Amino acid sequence: MVYVIIGIVMLVILAPIMRIIPSTKQKAAMAKRQIAMKQGIRVAITHIEDPDPDRNKYLSNTGKPLPRKLAVIGYRLPRSRPDNWRESGAVDWCFERRSSSAESKVPWEEAEPINSGLPDSLKTFLSANLSKLPFDCVKVEEKNFILSIYWQEQGEVSELIDFLTTCVGLPLSSGSNDSAIK
Repeated sequence: MVYVIIGIVMLVILAPIMRIIPSTKQKAAMAKRQIAMKQGIRVAITHIEDPDPDRNKYLSNTGKPLPRKLAVIGYRLPRSRPDNWRESGAVDWCFERRSSSAESKVPWEEAEPINSGLPDSLKTFLSANLSKLPFDCVKVEEKNFILSIYWQEQGEVSELIDFLTTCVGLPLSSGSNDSAIK
């Protein structure tokens, strides 16, 4: 009987300790984030509005609509600003994937025509490389010289790092020499 009591006490002591040890999935996510942060990419857990058009996902049991918030990880890389950035203004753009399921290869769509004045080099790069991003990437945008990718960390982080660094290195106008911040 004493051994049973000692066993129960040990379980009561060890259970909280075992609960805080990260799982294999959490360790893999932390490794991806550390790789990105070593490259100068800012990583943040955030919420965005879900671009998936299926509104039935966000209904309560009573039929009341729920907020369409999607928890994602944001990988952000700032673009160096040109010398005349106040006069020329920022080139803001956004592309969304309307469904993030692995089976469907949903093409990227421009969220809204924020700025139709994208440089040709950036348009060419985006049309060729958006489809190469992992299937669980939900949104790619640039606002105020910060390029952001929102995803759920199921693919490879190297693809995102390559995309971000190459995209940030592209000039925003035909005469500028923007380069990535290292």
